[in-house]
Amino acid sequence: RGVPLHVVSRRLRAARLDRAWWRFRSRAGVRLHEARGSARALAAALRSGEVVALVLDQHAPAPDGAPVPFFGEPAMTSLALARLARATGAPVLPAFLLRDDEGLHVELGDAIAPGSATDRVALTRRFNSVLEQAVRNHADQWFWWHRRWKPNKPNPRGA
Repeated sequence: RGVPLHVVSRRLRAARLDRAWWRFRSRAGVRLHEARGSARALAAALRSGEVVALVLDQHAPAPDGAPVPFFGEPAMTSLALARLARATGAPVLPAFLLRDDEGLHVELGDAIAPGSATDRVALTRRFNSVLEQAVRNHADQWFWWHRRWKPNKPNPRGA
């Protein structure tokens, strides 16, 4: 709709697949950012009225993630979305890509304003709750390639 879209993505281990992924997204007009070191660029995009998308249903080891309940079990969840929302004051608009008989469409949830939330974990808990409800509503469309509830292991970067 004419508003630049910034998407945070991790690099894929398979180099050829990674190059294809980044090339495909760039051709579609998406501005990709690596997860590490992108906070300032994402904050600037939000302050300019642009859209930033982060995927929340990924395992995020400490210190970037925290154990936040997801379907009643602690799941290491990224705190980046809460951190970015609090830093910029930007509301979080849950968005889900869904299939139906006519193809793909985006379903938007109610905006979540960071307000005066000082606890990133509490705000992330709210995000996970919205995600849980979306999965319940469309369980047949939710698919993971990885284990969501794997144990938190020490960060190999020593952080």
